[in-house]
Amino acid sequence: DPAPIDARLHAVGLIARALEEAGGSGAASAGTRRYSAASTPRASPFHAAKLSAAAAPSPVPESVGLLGLTAALGASPCHDIERALARLANGRESGKEVWHLLTTLESLLARLVAGVKLPESDKEDESDGELLPDDEGGAATDGGAMQGRQLLAEIIGEDAAVRARDVSLLAAVRAELGGLHREGMLSNELKDAFELNSELGTEGGAPELVALREARQEIVAVKRALGTQALPAARLLLKRPTLEFKKVHADEYLIELPTVAARSVPDSWERVCATKTQVRFRSPEVARLWAQMQVLRETFELRAAEAFRALCERVTAQTAPICSLVRRMAELDVLQAFAELSHARSYVRPRILRAETMGGELPPPRLRLGDCRHPTAG
Repeated sequence: DPAPIDARLHAVGLIARALEEAGGSGAASAGTRRYSAASTPRASPFHAAKLSAAAAPSPVPESVGLLGLTAALGASPCHDIERALARLANGRESGKEVWHLLTTLESLLARLVAGVKLPESDKEDESDGELLPDDEGGAATDGGAMQGRQLLAEIIGEDAAVRARDVSLLAAVRAELGGLHREGMLSNELKDAFELNSELGTEGGAPELVALREARQEIVAVKRALGTQALPAARLLLKRPTLEFKKVHADEYLIELPTVAARSVPDSWERVCATKTQVRFRSPEVARLWAQMQVLRETFELRAAEAFRALCERVTAQTAPICSLVRRMAELDVLQAFAELSHARSYVRPRILRAETMGGELPPPRLRLGDCRHPTAG
């Protein structure tokens, strides 16, 4: 059946028209039909984009052209979505990779949901009668053009069921991104990867995030107790109103005193470390709160890891619609590659004759060429 081939050929023609409208280089010469491609080739979406990790995603317009969608493919920070899903399912994905996957999906889906405009006609339709008379193949061209437009419409999600799936997936992706902290994800620091400054506090949201917020609030409470209770008590006891906690490497909440003044410290205080001129202590209350702080921090990190695993599971649960999107984008990428190649090599689209155009009989074998070159000898 030549119909699928003809549909793809016309889809390539529509993309070629979009390339020309975007300012392609070179116009069709007299007596010769050729596609016009953009002067700057678009990078494949399966080629790693050289983007800065700190670059913020650009806003999506209300609607985009066909090339706006393919440009988003080329700029995707996640260059292989299916591979990322496989790593996600196997528990090998890092926070940075999950962030890139989600932002790539958000960028593509936002453009699809906003609406992608197709060209009114393809480049070849303007001169379809040049090589064959209308009575020999015109009807086939109309059908192929309609099927080519329908093929691209399916890719960009004009079908109601496909569009509803895209809208649902976009909402899920944005919900996940809304609960993540960008810098923490990009640095692979899971304890900083989640947005916990929600106005909801500990109410609502994923159970993992609720537990994470509770753990953070406990840490905040201990910090407050250190600053408002333990430190003022130490100042009062030592008669040093300007005393502040010191931090040395991983040791925090240290009370640093000159060697001479260290003699007046109570015996119950814990001596942590010292230099020639300074001695560092913790009072019993500070030591108790510091030990509690360390336990809470470890608990927070464990809960952050659990929240990240839950995030990966939720993304993995969307594998089917994501893979459907990937297949559509891959087909679009191939069709545009054909459109660009046709311009670079001066290829033209053949007209495929069907049985219905010849009174129900298959047309006789025919190959008519005009103003062309041999692909290997020319």
